Amino acid sequence: SENDGGSDNSTAAPYCRAVFTGHAGGVRAVVADSVRCLAVSGGDDRTIRIWDTLAGTCTGVLEGHIRSVMSLAADFESCRVWSAAGQGIIKVWDVERLSCLNTLTGHVGSPSVAVDFSRGFAVSGGEEGSLRVWDCDS
Repeated sequence: SENDGGSDNSTAAPYCRAVFTGHAGGVRAVVADSVRCLAVSGGDDRTIRIWDTLAGTCTGVLEGHIRSVMSLAADFESCRVWSAAGQGIIKVWDVERLSCLNTLTGHVGSPSVAVDFSRGFAVSGGEEGSLRVWDCDS
């Protein structure tokens, strides 16, 4: 059924393996890890959802943004997800504990975020035209 956080294959295209539903509105960002069979999505409902791509189920929901989630970056090995939403807000999440670890500010509008966890830094960009480099370990 729609918005139950499950999988619906009834309307899937021939090459589509599964369709996951659960967001109340558009999905704006997705990151996936094929090794761990996980995906993380964010969208207009201001939530971030963690998906088990084998079982087709939503295993967790992260809430705390006050605007649409527009960008995601993840390090599945350390169970960390970075999300960027309107009003220049970036949040760092522990997806194992389903908790927000940090809220970062400084951008205008809807920033985007990219993370290089092997080197320990994240880079975000905002509508004001600046890039910010963040320490992943702080």
